[in-house]
Parts: sequence; structure tokens; C-alpha cells
Amino acid sequence: MTAARITLAELVELLGPALAGVVCAPHGLAHPVGAPELLDTTDPAPVEPAALLLGIGLAPGQLRLTTAIQRAAAGQAAALVIKSRGRSLDTVRAAAELAGLAVLDAAAELPWPRLQLLCATVLRTDTVVTGPVPPLAAPLATVPTGDLFALANATAALVGGAVAIMDTDHVVLAYSSLAGQRIDETRRRGILLRRVPEDALPYHLLAEVWHSQEPVRVARPGDMVRLGLVIRAGPEVLGSLWVVVEDEVDPADCTAALRQAAHLAALHLLQLRRHADADQDRRNAALRTALDSAEHATGLDLPAYLLALAPPAEAEPTQRRLTGSHLLDLAVLAGRAFGIEVAATLAQDRLYLLLPGGEPERTQAVIFAGQLLDRAKASLRGPCRAVLGGLITTPAELCAQRADADAALTHLHRTGVTGLAELDGLRTEIVLRRVTDLVAARPELRTGLAERIRAHDERGGAEYGHTLLTYLRASGDISATAETLHVHQNTVRQRLRRAGELFGIDLGRPETRLALWLELTAAQG
Repeated sequence: MTAARITLAELVELLGPALAGVVCAPHGLAHPVGAPELLDTTDPAPVEPAALLLGIGLAPGQLRLTTAIQRAAAGQAAALVIKSRGRSLDTVRAAAELAGLAVLDAAAELPWPRLQLLCATVLRTDTVVTGPVPPLAAPLATVPTGDLFALANATAALVGGAVAIMDTDHVVLAYSSLAGQRIDETRRRGILLRRVPEDALPYHLLAEVWHSQEPVRVARPGDMVRLGLVIRAGPEVLGSLWVVVEDEVDPADCTAALRQAAHLAALHLLQLRRHADADQDRRNAALRTALDSAEHATGLDLPAYLLALAPPAEAEPTQRRLTGSHLLDLAVLAGRAFGIEVAATLAQDRLYLLLPGGEPERTQAVIFAGQLLDRAKASLRGPCRAVLGGLITTPAELCAQRADADAALTHLHRTGVTGLAELDGLRTEIVLRRVTDLVAARPELRTGLAERIRAHDERGGAEYGHTLLTYLRASGDISATAETLHVHQNTVRQRLRRAGELFGIDLGRPETRLALWLELTAAQG
């Protein structure tokens, strides 16, 4: 049994120049790479041959870096990864050339744990085969990296049937389009919908397919026979590859070709994921910067809509942060499944999303927000609150709308409302809340009536404050006030009359009613 490992050249191509550059490669990049390992310069244990060593803490100019290069070369490591952080690499290159070791330079902003996970995921795309690793079949060898449609066509030409490549959400990522290939109605609908039709999902999700390392024959009544093979990177499932074949085709005849195609598809999907993650990081960083300061905002995809979400309330701060992080991941994945690119960032346990803007996209934004809330409720086991703003065309508008969205979410929390709300529908409540917050914070804006009423109620156990505020909120309607308080209308009249006598309140004056409403509301919090 031999392991079909990817080469250092493939690894560098998949990681991309933004993540890793080649400092030197004295023996080229064609040799295979093993698992990524942390290099502990204080541990004398031998280096694993072909290992990808991550030199955490090693930097150009350090004597221990030269020692590490010599030790890695002596152990026949595939390469050593360092972070130059802009320092000169001349001495590193000279030492590595002398020792005969390949050295890679990772991006400074990429955390080591993430780099290790990324390398481990890429390097787990190897598959175990019997005997020597066969070269790629001619059609597959010519497929450009990252072109899944070209891979689907090359695979179809090799096995003689229509091919489709799908992700784990059953979305059709690519399909073959060779002339003369036979297809059925399910494939037609799948291509039109860009996903597996609902009635075909049970066959697409057969456990036999997803647990197998080999192509599995699937026969659905009324459809042509298909061979299905899961695309994996080690234990991680990236998607699946399906080929339409004639009834008499033996899966064993296609196994070698489909396994090669699945191996290539894994590399392509990992590269596409890397590009998607890089773009996602760019969008997220641009949104995070813009929310803090419109002056420093760059790279925003405008026009757009701002969607602000507050997760279910949790008593423990750590749990709130974990919930927020989970909600961010859920939102990004939901956006990809919905077919839109979102920017997402967390601030003070709240999630902010920037959705594609424009009049045609408004309905799409509302539908997406509703679906995201449904997913969040099911995943977090509790209802979230969300506010969707109007169209944003400048960074300054984004900052202003973020403040409005925060105020709206606070209002929804205070009133116990969950679900999706339109920001424009809450403008009055936001303005009034800001005014009452200002009244609460500045004593010179208060007459002192609310403090006197509260002190009296606390001493005597009365409810004048609650009765007055309910009366004012009911616009002076005695019947509505009595119904809200669950008392008789005469009781309300008696309390109002007595309050007037005790505190000198003239409820017939509009100015008095407004000032009292503001103060009582501010005192209530």
C-alpha cells in the first residue's frame, strides 16, 4: 500500500501567494509532502521524513533558525515554513541552499493555528491505493486548476457519461456539457435549479454512497443509472461526484478514473474554498473597519443593506460570545447557500451583515433575513432579533444606520419582541428612546416629578407612577387604561385625581403630559 501524496508544488499552488511564498527550493518542488508538524527547537527528537515543519517563533537573523534549517534538512523534511514579516531573507536563503532544504514564507497576518489547519486539510487529500500511484489519465491531466466545469467535461470524456459535481449542500457546482451525452429529466431539473431536486434527494443521500470509498451504483425508478462517489479531503467531506451511465456499466470499470477525478475535485474545491475564504475575510475586515470609522472605510461592496442581529439572551458573557461566533458562521454559510455574498462581523455580541443592495435585491434581503432567523432559532434553540435597514450608498450612511440598528435592537429587547423588523418602521420608537435616554442621563432636563412619584409609591406601596404612565401611553383613554391595569374605570379616575392633588399635576396641559411621560419612561429604564 502506498499513499498518493500531493507535492510541494501542489501545496504552494493551493495555498496561494497570499499565504505562502517559496524562499528557496534547492531540489525543486516535485517531492511529496507529509503531515504538517510544529518544530520545537528545544526538542532533540528526530524530524519525520517528508514532514512540513512549521517554525513558530523562527525569524530571519536568528541563530536558532539556521540550526533549525540544518536539523530539518538532516531529517529529510519536505520543507520548513517561517514568517519573515518583511525582514530580509538573504541569510535564510543562503543557509537553506547550503543545507538543501526548501523554505516557505507564510503571510504574517495568517495565524499559525489556521495555517496548520489549512495545510492539514490540503495534505489530507491523499488517497490510499494499491501499488504505485498511477499517472493522471490524459483528459484529467490537462484540466486547469480551479476549473470544475473543465474537470466535469474531462471526467465525462473519460468514463463516457454525463458528470455533475456537487457540494455538501447538494448545490450543483459544475456539470459536463459534451455533445451527445445522454441525460434524463432529473439532471435537466438539477442543472436548471442548480441543486438536487427535492424528489431525488433520498437517492442522493443514500448512506451507502456517503460511507463508501468507492463509486456506488444508484438506480432510481424512471431515471438513468448513476455512479456516485464522495469527494473527500481525508476525513472531511467536500462534496460528491455523479456520472450518468448506461444500465449495463460495471462500477468497477470506472473506479480508477472516478477516484482520480474525485482526488482532483478535492484539490479544486479546496482552492475554491481558499479563494472564497480570502474574499470573505476581505469583506468582513472592510465591514468591521467601516462600522468603527467611516473615514477609514475601504473595500465596501456598496450599495448594500445592513442586517443587524442579536442572538438569544444568555446570562453568561462567554456563552454570548460563543453564540455570536456560531451565528456569524451560520450567516456566512447561509449566504453561500442562498447564492449571495455577505460581509459579516461581530461587535458587542451583535452580528452585523452587509447584504447586496439595490431595488431588485430588497425582496431577496428580506427573504434571506427570514431564513437566517429560522436557521438561527433551530440551531441556537432560541429566537433572535434582527433589524433590516434601508439602502446604504456611502460609509457615512453605514455608520449612521449601525447606530439606528443598535437602538432598534435595544428597543426590541426591552419590549420583548423577537423576529425580523424593518428599521424604517421603528424610527419613531428610536427617536423617543433616544430622547428618554437623554432625559434619564441629564437631571437638568427633568422636572423631578417622576422621582417624587416613585419615592411616594415606594413609601406607601401605591401605584401612581404605573397608573399615570399607562394612562399617558393610552392617550388619556380611561377605558383602555383600566383594561391594561385590570381595574375598574372608577379606580383609574380616583388614582388620577389623587395624583393631581398629591403632586400638583395638571393633566389637562399638553406640556405637562409630555414632560411627565418622558420622565416616567426614563425612570422605568
